[in-house]
Amino acid sequence: MAAFILAHEEAHIQLKHVRMIGGVTDNARLRRLELEADCAAARALGAAQPEAIRAAVRFFGSLGAVRIDEFHPSGTERVSRILGCAGTTGPGETQRSRPAHAGVDQGPDLS
Repeated sequence: MAAFILAHEEAHIQLKHVRMIGGVTDNARLRRLELEADCAAARALGAAQPEAIRAAVRFFGSLGAVRIDEFHPSGTERVSRILGCAGTTGPGETQRSRPAHAGVDQGPDLS
């Protein structure tokens, strides 16, 4: 999970995300920025570190519809974005292969 969080935070910097614009914080905009950083992290880690993506999917999947605060998307939203950006169609699946018994614990197969 640490590798994913680091890649996520690096993405905020590379994408030049700023928390406030003109002294105003827009929660919906901040949630979009979080999803953008999740996507960039998933792409950066790609097939080289599938275990980091699996860990993120497990963690955010455990949150379900819960948001940790008003600035972050729900766990479900984050899992969907991470899997989509990592080139998967669902937990444990790639767009090229679909294991018959894939589950969140297995994580994305990024081979």
